Amino acid sequence: MTALRLAWLACAGFLVLASPAPGWAQPAPDGQAEPAAAEETGAEREAEAGEGDAESAEDGADSVAQALEEPGAQGVLEQDLTVQHQDDQLAGTYAWPDGEEPWAAALFISGSGPTDRNGNQPGLVNDSLKQLALGLAAQGVATLRFDKRGVGESLDAAPPEDRLRFDTYVRDAVLWLIRLREEAPDVPVFLVGHSEGALVATMVLQQVDADGLVLLAPAGTRASDLIRRQLDAAGLPGPTQERAEEILQSLERAEMVDDVPDELAPIFRQSVQPYVISWFALDPRDELARLDVPTLVVQGTADLQVGREGAERLAAASDRVDFTVIEGMNHVLKPAPMEREANLATYASPTPPVDKRVTEEVVGFMRRVAAP
Repeated sequence: MTALRLAWLACAGFLVLASPAPGWAQPAPDGQAEPAAAEETGAEREAEAGEGDAESAEDGADSVAQALEEPGAQGVLEQDLTVQHQDDQLAGTYAWPDGEEPWAAALFISGSGPTDRNGNQPGLVNDSLKQLALGLAAQGVATLRFDKRGVGESLDAAPPEDRLRFDTYVRDAVLWLIRLREEAPDVPVFLVGHSEGALVATMVLQQVDADGLVLLAPAGTRASDLIRRQLDAAGLPGPTQERAEEILQSLERAEMVDDVPDELAPIFRQSVQPYVISWFALDPRDELARLDVPTLVVQGTADLQVGREGAERLAAASDRVDFTVIEGMNHVLKPAPMEREANLATYASPTPPVDKRVTEEVVGFMRRVAAP
């Protein structure tokens, strides 16, 4: 039961290691984007651009319907894009407002594990990032979200797990940022990172410039500390908990561990340890402090994975950080109670949609930064 529990927690993202090289992951059940919800939104259009036909925003994004009711909102178009890295092709989706040029653009970077461009994992389809991206597009912000290597339509780009490092995801995101600038030139560009993606976004901006940074439900401490707390909360048997702590301490010292019990293999198997070591070396607060860029940190009070204290620590890294707390919002950016079962139910359903206040806070921040 212990191994099964850890495996489920890892897949669900409660243990943030969650298969960092998720080559086994299949595309999320919603598959490719399909035109829908056009009846509600009036967003179904077609346009010639780039690599294929643009399509209207897909059904299931009630948040988009809400956004379209807001003053100044417009229809949304989507188009699949790719980037190439050596022999690997990565896939993503570009969304933009129908009928007028965007006034800003944003690159979305998803969280840990086999999380696709829409914020989904196998068996956990919530469409959180898709809903937010389309909601921003409805407010005039072009967005680009992508499947990281080994996930969804980037499945074939999965590297051998023992060759993966945290910087692999950073390099990929840099390529996507360049691609976004090609699609939306001459407008302010933002990075939007969710959960682990917040740290990826931070590291990207140490290599290339952008106009602003948005960190959603970010971890404010080293990944090893976050995993330690999550393991403590998992209710593991005493000997298993003790061995997990020993392994954590070894990896924090950048030392590989040969003897990993079967019940801990879902998160500490040898093949994933090089990635873990590269990740544990990064303190999100220290990395953010290296930047001089307008930043928005958004944290929900119903987040069962990342506590408010971590977000507060991160927000204190720079005097250029705006910190926003959204009451009753959970880790997947949805309204949710603190009761565990009901909270977790939102991880596996597109409804309720992403909390409307997230869209409002992000758009407001972008407008402030973009203002002349």
